[in-house]
Amino acid sequence: MNLKIRRFMPLFAAVLILVVIACRGGAGVGDQVDVPVFTPTVSPQTCLNDRYPSDAPQFGTDSSIAYTTTASGLQIFDHEIGTGDAPVAGLGVSLHYTGFLTDGCVFDTSYIRFQPTLFGLSQLVDGMEEGVSGMLVGGKRRISIPPALGYRDAGIAGRIPPGATIIFEVELLEIVASAGSEPAAITTAADILASGVCGNHDYPSDAPQFGDDDSFAYMTTQTGLQIFDHEVGTGEMPNPQDAVIVNYTGFLINGCIFDTSYTRSGSITFQLNQLIPGMAEGMGTMAIGGKRRISIPGDLAYGESGISGLIPSNATIIFEVELVDVVAPGRR
Repeated sequence: MNLKIRRFMPLFAAVLILVVIACRGGAGVGDQVDVPVFTPTVSPQTCLNDRYPSDAPQFGTDSSIAYTTTASGLQIFDHEIGTGDAPVAGLGVSLHYTGFLTDGCVFDTSYIRFQPTLFGLSQLVDGMEEGVSGMLVGGKRRISIPPALGYRDAGIAGRIPPGATIIFEVELLEIVASAGSEPAAITTAADILASGVCGNHDYPSDAPQFGDDDSFAYMTTQTGLQIFDHEVGTGEMPNPQDAVIVNYTGFLINGCIFDTSYTRSGSITFQLNQLIPGMAEGMGTMAIGGKRRISIPGDLAYGESGISGLIPSNATIIFEVELVDVVAPGRR
């Protein structure tokens, strides 16, 4: 097996395929189908269809797909069977993918991030782990994941309803050896900015800007988190079990934008207790209507692992955040 050596780590709430996704076995081979008009069934519901490329895999009519059902209840259909290596437990996979709800709403996709995404195979939700494990490099597969193999009764507030079946279009590009297989090259913020993956090119001029970070009179908390309030909110504050609806932008220390809601279709909903520690702490003391700058040291963010090709090892990351609303359990 000819493996590439890379570091990989899920993007937590920013990339929804990641920390919880299973399917295995053969299936028919077929062509890609057209995208229909869709009507999202959950409110508030964040769909990315307005930014989704027309030349990326489309949802089509799911009932027309001749799925094969595995023993676990997973359903798979191979548009194209690969000819390369098969994934192996303990290794990573490089994927292009799109996640759909059953009404065609795009809730997550690699195609608007301009590059494939790396995942540890065992870090995917059960249905994606099973489904991708049965592929070969070069393969293109549709995977329909029942709730028991996906996000179950919890869902993800604003993205995936509780008890939802989710459908992925997946292309397996390569098998990737995990971090620690050999020393990893040091990647800096300057390297990432030069690579062209930063999202500054289409970032709105009226959205919060990076500016001169040294000019902000941050307050430092006991954990080392730094916060600066542009505007203190007057509404309620979130509890740890609540979901938060936010507008946000994430910057590296040189101003490279690695993630933002401002180039999507609207505000984004996250489960507060599923965010990285620095964001959970920083947003946990905001009130609705507040606008805050949060500087997160590496140990409260993505740590030594970073995110391959996007966030360097032990990097400080900076968020501009507006807390739009708080959604308590039972109100979603």
